[in-house]
Amino acid sequence: ESGQGRPVVAVWLGQPPDSPRARTLRVLGAHHGDEPASAEVALDAALTLAERDGSDPDITALLDESTVWIAPWINPDGVTEGSRYNASGVDLNRNYPWGWSSPCAGPTSPVSGSYKGPEPASEAETRAVMALSEDRHFARVIDLHSFGREVVHGFACDTHPFDDYLADE
Repeated sequence: ESGQGRPVVAVWLGQPPDSPRARTLRVLGAHHGDEPASAEVALDAALTLAERDGSDPDITALLDESTVWIAPWINPDGVTEGSRYNASGVDLNRNYPWGWSSPCAGPTSPVSGSYKGPEPASEAETRAVMALSEDRHFARVIDLHSFGREVVHGFACDTHPFDDYLADE
């Protein structure tokens, strides 16, 4: 549930959530309420997987061996209000504990354009994502955004083991 009491909903497709053999994948949309296209992409992914299961061999294979969790609106308050931030004025994408103290984690000033919040995981929406993630131990994670024109890998300003491989040439 969000800070204003709206549901933060996730659906699963493929293998049952407690299947011991299934790989798990998480897709999140609308961390930023002013990026509704990210929610649309997440919803389209869910619809495509559901509609093509059994008729598209690649999708059928994916869902036969995986559980795919899709949460299209991580920030329902921001989406409703047309705001980048949640009801507390926090940039949810920067509110996670991972890398909280890193130089590029986000500012601590509430008047900043990307305020990370008063403390790690201070926001209900962040805790909802963390609870799902801790419960499911995702093997793959996709967080959708629609502001920039880039694919970012790794976390905050930390390096990723495949940085050289994934770099543009």
